[in-house]
Amino acid sequence: MFSVKELKELYTLFEEADVGEIEFQHGELKVRMVAGQAKAPVVTPAVVSPAPVAAPSPSSEAKPVSSEPPIQDVTSKWVGVFTRLNPKTKEAYVKLRDTVKKGDVIAHVRVLGHLQDVVCEYDGKVKEILVEEGQPVEYGQPLFRLEV
Repeated sequence: MFSVKELKELYTLFEEADVGEIEFQHGELKVRMVAGQAKAPVVTPAVVSPAPVAAPSPSSEAKPVSSEPPIQDVTSKWVGVFTRLNPKTKEAYVKLRDTVKKGDVIAHVRVLGHLQDVVCEYDGKVKEILVEEGQPVEYGQPLFRLEV
């Protein structure tokens, strides 16, 4: 069950994110938020069933063109504790919607007391920050999502 505080946090994250629609599900509760509507987030009990998949028709050979830019995840190469803060300036390396370049240090993972750099592998724009400050992370865990 989502608490009011959790719903407010989700709404705040949704407002900051550059997305048009987002949906979260926890058990039988589903939260769906759509940008540009004056209504509050809708919380509805739902029974999840897989959507039917239509077989492609043999006459349609054209492939759909996606208008969305490709998305890439920046993952952790270590097991440790995540931090976005620059130890010298105490400010975050990157924020949502920041533009990053391949080779930029965008965060750190503290491993056995040593900071290991999280280096961006792509040129792009920060679409999502997937890990909270001070949260433990695993090897291969996505940390950031970038529009490339």
